[in-house]
Amino acid sequence: MILATLRLECRIFFATPAGGLAFVLMLALSVCALVAGESQHALDERARQAHARAVQGAFEAWRGALVRIEATGIAKSPHEAQPMNLSVPVALAPGPLPAFALGLRELLPSQATLSPWNTSATVFPAYQFQNPTLLALGRFDLNFVTIVLLPLLMIAVSSDTLGRERARGTLRLLLAQGARLESLAGWRLILRNTWIVLPLMLASAAYAASAAPVESWIFYLLWLAATGLYAGVWLGLIALAVAWYRRTEAVAASLVAAWTAVVLVLPAVLAAAAEASYPAPSRLAYLSELRAAQIDASREVDRLTRGYLLDHPELTISDQAAPSFHRDAYLANLEVERRTASILAAFDRSRADRQSSLARAQYASAALVAQRLLNRLAGADEARYWRFQAGVRACLAHLADAVGPSVVSGQRIRLAEVEGATACAIDPPSLRELIVESRWPVFYLVSLAAVLLLFARRRLRRPPD
Repeated sequence: MILATLRLECRIFFATPAGGLAFVLMLALSVCALVAGESQHALDERARQAHARAVQGAFEAWRGALVRIEATGIAKSPHEAQPMNLSVPVALAPGPLPAFALGLRELLPSQATLSPWNTSATVFPAYQFQNPTLLALGRFDLNFVTIVLLPLLMIAVSSDTLGRERARGTLRLLLAQGARLESLAGWRLILRNTWIVLPLMLASAAYAASAAPVESWIFYLLWLAATGLYAGVWLGLIALAVAWYRRTEAVAASLVAAWTAVVLVLPAVLAAAAEASYPAPSRLAYLSELRAAQIDASREVDRLTRGYLLDHPELTISDQAAPSFHRDAYLANLEVERRTASILAAFDRSRADRQSSLARAQYASAALVAQRLLNRLAGADEARYWRFQAGVRACLAHLADAVGPSVVSGQRIRLAEVEGATACAIDPPSLRELIVESRWPVFYLVSLAAVLLLFARRRLRRPPD
């Protein structure tokens, strides 16, 4: 009886305009999202490569001049191969599934230039410290399709799961012929929503097989599992609504209200609450302090020079005609770093507090949990970008410490020291770290889906009214 009903349901699903349209629409949305994601990823890669070529070219020219000076002892210009002009590119490696989630690429930096001329305040000049979290859901990518649009299409094809029989009065006839209400509703929901989830999985699998490197396949499988869990939560919520309400209109209205609350309202409220509870320091105040520090440092170069030499008595000022403004700029940068360190620390504390608050509050919305989980698996989560920024600042401090004695003493850095000075390793999170970080979100989605399906099953086991 069930098999016959399912075969009939399958034919009805594609015979009706709504079912066929939903299948085609999901397939088209998934393909378009992947095309948009891959296009953006290609643009980002070209920008990273252009930046790396430009900075690396300057570094190779600088290094070549230093090699020649060490070999011949002759410099064409006092500016040539000076340590302050040393610069190396550094970039955030693309995530394992870059086309799946655009994430915060336009909001947070993914490349930088390490140079003694830069400070923590200027190494990322084009970016803000405050992150508009809500924009993370506003980009059209595969994660957006999964989090926002997939539930809507599931609701569209599932609202009348039992409504047609109840309206016609044929539900009792089906039950009298041996069909069980919970089995009938359950298999119908599984069948209909499989035809909605299947296009998403087919499109993503085709992309992963053709474009993703082999080492990313494990991340894709985890992403696929997380998508299935999120769909399972909505399947449980739809099943509960179908079991609870008799009329198709009531089922649809309740589910659309739930979608609005879970996908739109709650993430916005939670993000706004986190911003209000842990506001970032004023960026205007930071820029004012930065400017004041730069002005004061430029006025106190002599004092800063004496202080630095007192801390490093082994250094002596040579007779080499090194540009004095290199030393002045370096010492001014040290003063700027000192003066602005507390404000940068306040920004970091505020960001960490907001993220910690959101990490706890995310469990109020399954959509927010799934969005953070899918972004993390795709390599587009905010923590990855902040980890990169912290790594760049650490590398910048290491470079400044390495070239500082040479700059202040007016000497060129030795070629043997260049590799150690420019060493910068910013490792992305490992698979193990991602799995550990994802254990509670996964447990939450599994538990929520199981609870919803259990309540729906218990409701459907009651005799029909």
